[in-house]
Amino acid sequence: MGKCWERLPLIAWRYNEDESSLLRQVKSLIDNLSTQVSVNSDLLADLPKQIYVLKNYDGQSLSQFVNQLNKYLSIKVSGDGGVETLSANPDTNGAEAEIARTRKSLYEAASGIDTQDENLGNASGLALKWRYTDLDLDMNDMEVEFQRSIEQFMWFVEQYAKNNGYPSYFKSFSYIFNRDIVVNETEVIQNAMNSIGILDNQTIRENHPWYKPAVEKRLKENEKQKRQTIQNDYLDLNKLGENDE
Repeated sequence: MGKCWERLPLIAWRYNEDESSLLRQVKSLIDNLSTQVSVNSDLLADLPKQIYVLKNYDGQSLSQFVNQLNKYLSIKVSGDGGVETLSANPDTNGAEAEIARTRKSLYEAASGIDTQDENLGNASGLALKWRYTDLDLDMNDMEVEFQRSIEQFMWFVEQYAKNNGYPSYFKSFSYIFNRDIVVNETEVIQNAMNSIGILDNQTIRENHPWYKPAVEKRLKENEKQKRQTIQNDYLDLNKLGENDE
């Protein structure tokens, strides 16, 4: 006999509640950026580096002039003839400014972090948190939607377990999304040092940027070795005292 799922086995993984993809929001900016970069690149590629102005050129055609110039690095002229050059200096400032504006708008619209920002590397801890605010808020919305999707998925897993007589423990599950963020390690370490006497040592260690579970394990092993060493020294002193008697 078939099993009833009660729901359609379709699970949506939404970027946000409106189901509006990030690409749809920023596609016009990406297209504009690509167009501006392409146009600027084509302009620089198509323009010659130099334009030659010939006077009384003693030749038959421009192609002959180019061939002679490439082959002999010189040209032949008659009378008061000569060659002048005009430099082609295209003005790309407008295009570059538009590219910069579009790029900035793209990061703002996507709630992203511009890693090419000159001030990013020197930002303090508070400034770094402020720069990541938009991205963090965006991830909050995404996490809410992903939590719902995971809960729907686990509902089907639980139903499958029930339908096949397996024990179900899925209600006790919790889902945690870990996030990494750039911090100013010097400030974090200094704050940890300033917290000595206010917080317990383990809490301070856990908030240290270099802390890992393996560190805690090594600290406990070192503490155990120290206690063992003290105990051994104490026993040796007792034995020495007994021998003196």
